Amino acid sequence: MLLACTPMEWRRGGEVASMESDVYQQCRNRATLAGMRFMPFPSSYYYPIVGRDRFGRPFSLRQSWSHSDQLMFEHTTLMQCMLGQGFDLMPIAPASQPTAGPEEPGLEPGRKGP
Repeated sequence: MLLACTPMEWRRGGEVASMESDVYQQCRNRATLAGMRFMPFPSSYYYPIVGRDRFGRPFSLRQSWSHSDQLMFEHTTLMQCMLGQGFDLMPIAPASQPTAGPEEPGLEPGRKGP
Protein backbone atom coordinates (compact mmCIF):
# COMPACT_ATOMS: atom_id res chain seq x y z
CA MET A 1 0.00 0.00 0.00
CA LEU A 2 1.34 3.42 -0.93
CA LEU A 3 0.74 5.74 2.00
CA ALA A 4 1.45 8.85 -0.05
CA CYS A 5 -1.62 8.15 -2.19
CA THR A 6 -3.84 6.77 0.57
CA PRO A 7 -6.73 8.97 1.75
CA MET A 8 -6.32 9.81 5.44
CA GLU A 9 -8.66 10.78 8.28
CA TRP A 10 -8.31 11.90 11.90
CA ARG A 11 -9.43 9.18 14.36
CA ARG A 12 -9.68 9.02 18.14
CA GLY A 13 -10.95 5.65 19.30
CA GLY A 14 -14.05 5.07 17.20
CA GLU A 15 -14.59 8.79 16.54
CA VAL A 16 -13.69 10.31 13.17
CA ALA A 17 -13.08 14.07 12.96
CA SER A 18 -14.29 15.32 9.60
CA MET A 19 -13.35 18.75 8.27
CA GLU A 20 -16.74 20.01 9.52
CA SER A 21 -16.26 18.78 13.11
CA ASP A 22 -15.90 21.28 15.95
CA VAL A 23 -12.52 19.90 17.06
CA TYR A 24 -11.06 20.16 13.55
CA GLN A 25 -12.45 23.69 13.05
CA GLN A 26 -11.02 24.86 16.40
CA CYS A 27 -7.59 23.49 15.48
CA ARG A 28 -7.87 24.97 11.96
CA ASN A 29 -8.71 28.42 13.38
CA ARG A 30 -5.85 28.17 15.89
CA ALA A 31 -3.45 27.24 13.08
CA THR A 32 -4.65 30.10 10.86
CA LEU A 33 -4.19 32.66 13.64
CA ALA A 34 -0.75 31.27 14.45
CA GLY A 35 0.16 31.51 10.75
CA MET A 36 -0.92 35.16 10.70
CA ARG A 37 1.34 35.88 13.67
CA PHE A 38 4.17 33.97 11.98
CA MET A 39 3.85 36.08 8.83
CA PRO A 40 1.55 39.05 9.47
CA PHE A 41 1.72 40.54 5.97
CA PRO A 42 0.37 39.05 2.73
CA SER A 43 2.93 37.15 0.70
CA SER A 44 3.03 39.85 -2.00
CA TYR A 45 4.10 42.47 0.56
CA TYR A 46 7.73 42.48 1.64
CA TYR A 47 9.81 44.89 3.61
CA PRO A 48 12.82 45.55 1.45
CA ILE A 49 16.13 45.61 3.25
CA VAL A 50 18.02 48.61 1.95
CA GLY A 51 21.71 49.20 2.43
CA ARG A 52 24.88 50.33 0.72
CA ASP A 53 27.74 48.26 -0.54
CA ARG A 54 31.39 49.06 0.24
CA PHE A 55 31.45 51.54 -2.65
CA GLY A 56 28.44 53.45 -1.33
CA ARG A 57 26.03 52.18 -3.99
CA PRO A 58 22.49 51.51 -2.72
CA PHE A 59 21.06 48.02 -2.92
CA SER A 60 17.94 46.31 -1.63
CA LEU A 61 17.11 42.76 -0.67
CA ARG A 62 13.73 41.19 -0.21
CA GLN A 63 12.78 38.83 2.58
CA SER A 64 12.86 35.22 1.49
CA TRP A 65 9.61 34.10 3.15
CA SER A 66 6.97 33.01 0.74
CA HIS A 67 3.29 32.13 1.08
CA SER A 68 4.25 28.45 1.23
CA ASP A 69 6.19 29.10 4.48
CA GLN A 70 2.99 30.30 6.15
CA LEU A 71 0.97 27.38 4.76
CA MET A 72 3.49 24.82 6.01
CA PHE A 73 3.54 26.50 9.43
CA GLU A 74 -0.29 26.36 9.56
CA HIS A 75 -0.30 22.71 8.49
CA THR A 76 2.22 21.76 11.19
CA THR A 77 0.28 23.71 13.83
CA LEU A 78 -2.98 22.00 12.77
CA MET A 79 -1.37 18.56 13.03
CA GLN A 80 0.10 19.34 16.46
CA CYS A 81 -3.30 20.56 17.69
CA MET A 82 -5.15 17.47 16.45
CA LEU A 83 -2.51 15.15 17.95
CA GLY A 84 -2.81 17.10 21.21
CA GLN A 85 -6.57 16.46 21.18
CA GLY A 86 -5.84 12.71 21.09
CA PHE A 87 -6.51 12.14 17.38
CA ASP A 88 -4.26 10.10 15.10
CA LEU A 89 -3.99 10.56 11.34
CA MET A 90 -4.85 7.13 9.93
CA PRO A 91 -5.52 5.70 6.46
CA ILE A 92 -9.21 5.42 5.62
CA ALA A 93 -10.41 1.82 5.88
CA PRO A 94 -10.65 0.21 2.40
CA ALA A 95 -14.38 -0.50 2.79
CA SER A 96 -15.13 3.23 3.18
CA GLN A 97 -12.93 4.37 0.29
CA PRO A 98 -14.78 5.38 -2.87
CA THR A 99 -14.64 2.73 -5.56
CA ALA A 100 -13.18 3.48 -8.96
CA GLY A 101 -15.61 4.08 -11.77
CA PRO A 102 -15.80 2.01 -14.95
CA GLU A 103 -12.78 1.96 -17.17
CA GLU A 104 -12.73 4.22 -20.16
CA PRO A 105 -13.36 2.51 -23.49
CA GLY A 106 -10.31 1.93 -25.66
CA LEU A 107 -7.84 1.53 -22.80
CA GLU A 108 -5.95 -1.57 -21.81
CA PRO A 109 -7.65 -3.56 -19.05
CA GLY A 110 -6.71 -2.23 -15.63
CA ARG A 111 -5.62 1.19 -16.96
CA LYS A 112 -7.36 4.46 -16.31
CA GLY A 113 -7.27 7.55 -18.45
CA PRO A 114 -4.69 10.35 -18.03
